[in-house]
This record gives sequence, C-alpha cells and structure tokens, in this order.
Amino acid sequence: MKKNKEHTRKQNTIYFIIILICSTFAGGILGFASNFWGQSWKEMLMSARDAVVYYSPYMLFVLEILVFTLSLLYYFKAKKMAAVWEAEDEEIFEKIERTEGIALSITCVGVILNMVIYGFVIANFNSNMKERITLYLIASIVFTVSIIGLTFLQRVIIDQIKKIRPEKRGDALELNFQKKWIESCDEQELQQVYRAAYKAYSSTTILYTILLVVLLLGELFFNIGITPILVLGIIWLTQTIIYQRESLKK
Repeated sequence: MKKNKEHTRKQNTIYFIIILICSTFAGGILGFASNFWGQSWKEMLMSARDAVVYYSPYMLFVLEILVFTLSLLYYFKAKKMAAVWEAEDEEIFEKIERTEGIALSITCVGVILNMVIYGFVIANFNSNMKERITLYLIASIVFTVSIIGLTFLQRVIIDQIKKIRPEKRGDALELNFQKKWIESCDEQELQQVYRAAYKAYSSTTILYTILLVVLLLGELFFNIGITPILVLGIIWLTQTIIYQRESLKK
C-alpha cells in the first residue's frame, strides 16, 4: 500500500514537471509567433469586437424574448402540474420542483446576460453617440424593464415553490432572502447546496486559470493592458480568501 502511494506520488510529480515544461515551451512558441502573426490576429479580433458592440442592442432585444419566453414556459408548466398534484405522488412532486428550478435558473442567468450585453451597449453608445442615440435609449429602457421584470418573475416563481413547500421562508425582494431561505432548508437540501457550492468553486478556479492564460496571451499579442488581469485577480483572490476563511471556521 505504501509503495503504491509512493509510486502515485512520483507519477504525479513527473506529470506536473512534464506539463510545466510543455507549457513553457508552448508559451515560447506563441511569443515567437506573435512577431509574425500578431497583427493579423489583432485585426480579426478587433473586427469581431466591433461587430459585437455594434449589434449589441439587437442582441439585447433577442435575449429578452428568449429569457422571458423560456422562463414563463417552465413556470406555467410547473404551475399546471402543481394544480393537479396530489401530496402522495412523489414523482410529480420532483418534476414540479425541477421545472420550477429550471425557470428560476433561466431568470438568474438572464439577469447576468442582460448586464453583460448592456455593457456592450454602453460601449456602442460611447463610440456612436450621435448616430445611434435613439437606439441606445430604447435599449436602456428595455434593459431596465427587463431587470425589474425578471426580479418580480423570480419572486412569483419562489412564491409558487412556497405553495408546495410551505416550510420555505423569505421574500425574494428582501435583502436577507438567501439567509432565510437557507435556514428553511432541510439537511438533504443543505447537503445539495454545499455540493453545488463546492462544484461552483472548483469549476471557477479552473476557469480563472484558463482566463488568466488567455489574458496573458492577450497582453503578449495585443497589449490589452493590466486592467483585465487585475480585475480577474481581485475576483479570484476574493473567492479564495472567503473559501479559506469559511473552511477554517468551526
């Protein structure tokens, strides 16, 4: 058993050294290649960026249609199942919970995508202020109405969940909603929340590493500046400190 552990440890060390050498070698090749193809790649990416910024108001309009259509579709589907649900039917109960969860997840993702795309709209406004002022104002109104609408839709979905789970507490619009909601969860639900939280932490840690490599290459090829790297570092460091601090609590 001890020999197996030592063998595995030695293998892991060898794999790590190989990956480190390959990464260094690949970075050297990319740095060398940037002298020849950097400009063409930069022009292509700048064109793609300009296209995304230019069409961002239309992307926002399409997003609102998709998010509200899908979330309402799942909400009414869950509401319809809940209307004919009998308390003894566990299978239908699980389907209702899953459908409501999907509807709620769509609204949460929709809020984030709204903010990201609206950031593109603002960039578009800064570069085309006079030419597209009307479109910018319409997009701003749509964004504001959408955020408010999605927030109230989340409240409606949560109220629907509370109808079949009366032990659940909290109003989606109150500041300490998350705390009250977690406090009303049973042991099995808490375990599920903890697993989801750890999965999110481990996945984002991998994502941050990938994004850091991409940003470093972006600085190498296109001189994007240190701001994106600094922002990523702050987010990554904040998440790590919070996780480590909470893990040390007893």
